[in-house]
Amino acid sequence: MEGGTKSQVKGAPPRSGWARMVVELDVNDLGRSLSFWRDVLGFQTAFERAEERFAYLEHPEGHQIMLCQTAATKASRVEEWWGAGKARLLVVVGLQDVVAPPENGRLIKDEFGDRVTLQEIDGAGHAMLPERPKQVAAAVLNFLKPQSK
Repeated sequence: MEGGTKSQVKGAPPRSGWARMVVELDVNDLGRSLSFWRDVLGFQTAFERAEERFAYLEHPEGHQIMLCQTAATKASRVEEWWGAGKARLLVVVGLQDVVAPPENGRLIKDEFGDRVTLQEIDGAGHAMLPERPKQVAAAVLNFLKPQSK
């Protein structure tokens, strides 16, 4: 993918082709999340559907991620998406988070076992992106590295 160019076709595949695994994140503020993924982690927009508050991002190394704003998922029942099929899961929790306590991440790890990579970040509360951006970025980038089989 060249520079910051985007696919001009709505819903078209990323210029680098589809990745074997794509993580979808449900975010509260798509604009702020896009800033983090693009400015801090180096992703570029492959395509987006602004009216649906959805963006598909790709990284020059081939990683891809989907972001959708929370309101977009309210139309889906939890049972339809909980567990993410058979995909690997990254759970990043702030050890000082009182809104979503670290125990929540541990329960997800217990429920889904080896599919879950649990990353606990000390010194981070619920606003872990601005509190510990380097640690969050490292957790995501390490998770995206190819897995040995």
